[in-house]
Amino acid sequence: MDDIRRLARGKYRRIVSHATEACVTFPAVTGLAPRHFMSLDDGLLDGVTTLSIDAVTHVFDLVHGYRQKVTLRDRVF
Repeated sequence: MDDIRRLARGKYRRIVSHATEACVTFPAVTGLAPRHFMSLDDGLLDGVTTLSIDAVTHVFDLVHGYRQKVTLRDRVF
């Protein structure tokens, strides 16, 4: 049983590990969901970097309208 737990913890660490993480908020994009990909080039990263979408949170308020908060990660396997 200890071997299975150790193996599961190792796989979990590998799945959630990341080298780059970005959180961005922008006007809503239809169909945007986790496990999709997005390319960023903001001058902070070396060239254009493609990151996987890890989480999408939908937000609505009267001032800014319908927006999405997106968490992007560069997976390391």
